[in-house]
Amino acid sequence: MVSLRRTSLALGLAVAVVLVALPRPARAQPEKKADFKRVDIHTFDGVKLAGTLYPAGGGGRKETIVMLLHDFDPKSGGNSHQDGWDKLAERLQAEGYTVLSFDFRGFGESTAVNEKFWERRFGHNTTAVRQRLIAGKPSTTISHKDFRPDYYKYLVNDIAAAKAYLDERNDEMELNSGNVVLVGAGQGATLGAMWLASECRRCKAEPRMPITIPPTFNVDDPESKYIAGAVWLTISPTLAGSNVAHLVLNWTKIAGAEKQIPMAFVYAKNDATGDQFSRRCLTNIKSAVKGKLEFTGDKAVEDVGVTGSKLLNVQRVDQWIISKYINPLVDGRRSQARKKRRVTESYYVYVLPRGGQRVAKQPNEEIPYVDVAYFFGGR
Repeated sequence: MVSLRRTSLALGLAVAVVLVALPRPARAQPEKKADFKRVDIHTFDGVKLAGTLYPAGGGGRKETIVMLLHDFDPKSGGNSHQDGWDKLAERLQAEGYTVLSFDFRGFGESTAVNEKFWERRFGHNTTAVRQRLIAGKPSTTISHKDFRPDYYKYLVNDIAAAKAYLDERNDEMELNSGNVVLVGAGQGATLGAMWLASECRRCKAEPRMPITIPPTFNVDDPESKYIAGAVWLTISPTLAGSNVAHLVLNWTKIAGAEKQIPMAFVYAKNDATGDQFSRRCLTNIKSAVKGKLEFTGDKAVEDVGVTGSKLLNVQRVDQWIISKYINPLVDGRRSQARKKRRVTESYYVYVLPRGGQRVAKQPNEEIPYVDVAYFFGGR
């Protein structure tokens, strides 16, 4: 097995001429005629996300799904097809992986919402998204240009919806959602770390009667067991301009140290902010663990002037992610066998670090959601 110490992470990436791909239009499609299909992913609060599912291909089908989380900017936007995401998805598919990418709400083609989105119970939408009226009725579309800065933390629920979509496909015997690798860039990686921390606290529970009796659950059996690892491309210490470095450090520590989920922090060596913060996250994880962490480390890409998902287009970083990280990681992991997830009818609780619990999802609520107040507020 490959250990991701600083020295070993540099394998396979010699200094080369920088090849930066020209940015593609916001609605760009995959360059190759890959085997993919457009899918709709529904969130708990009425957003329809535009996703792309690449069924496993290649000579060896792997029981692993790679979920891609694109970067975004409140002003310039972002989507799941720009930079090198489509190329990475196609190469992963050729290696035998199933791949799911999607546009975060308000970005790319994820602009459709239904009437549920504007209901009072979803105060995060009604208070932090500018509502446009058409013929006296709320608009059925949204844009990131209408988001207040404090709204962006709620985009973490798009990741929860994407995982629920995979769980539904799992129950239809289309794939195995028990082994997921995350690849996130910039602020998409920041949200990915938050979601991953929430999965480390979320456990399936069995309701008891009367309802005043706390449900039973296994504290050592969190939903994070279905996450094989994560690759963070220039994970961001800010979210929509707000400094969230202390929270990201906590989220990555929960996942990387407490649950020892493997993580690779990739950044450009000449990017002072990305370099320092990525290494700070890594140091924070390792300082909380005795012994060596397999497949947890960093990769400094030499002599490039790009960050985030643009790293996918230089010095064969995309190939390194697959051949030097994900492949060995998956080969060395004890895969979770496919089993029915039954997300809709299941009951989940958050297990708090100092004891106690709080409801994460009631039975018959279709889609799990992240308790943003808890994980963003740090309570």
